Amino acid sequence: MAQVVPLNWRGSFVSWGGPLASGDTHSWWAAGGEWGQFNRFYLFSVFGDGSVPATFGVRNIRHRRTAGGGDETNFEIHNYGSDAPAYYYFYMAWTDPINV
Repeated sequence: MAQVVPLNWRGSFVSWGGPLASGDTHSWWAAGGEWGQFNRFYLFSVFGDGSVPATFGVRNIRHRRTAGGGDETNFEIHNYGSDAPAYYYFYMAWTDPINV
């Protein structure tokens, strides 16, 4: 039987970006702080600022150990559709570090 380990979740506002044209992607990375230095479960929420109707999403979330022995979390924010370039802001939630 698998062992169940409770994980504590935390979260915060991360940043804002744009303008991001329809079909385009911005790449983000973090190499320090709560959400850059450990392997964790992540939950992202991204919203347009409301000036232009747009559909945003977060994709290609990955965590890796760098050649120098540090940790890095990478992800992309993608504009799936808008009539004009749009601004966005995003939040992240993360768990305690996991060892996999």
